[in-house]
Amino acid sequence: MGLPDDHAILALEFSVYDALYVYCQQQAKS
Repeated sequence: MGLPDDHAILALEFSVYDALYVYCQQQAKS
């Protein structure tokens, strides 16, 4: 795609997705 740093972007997206997943899990428990 010609992005500046595919690996950094992928890692950032993954960490955001992972944090969102944990947040949703906690919301579901309460």
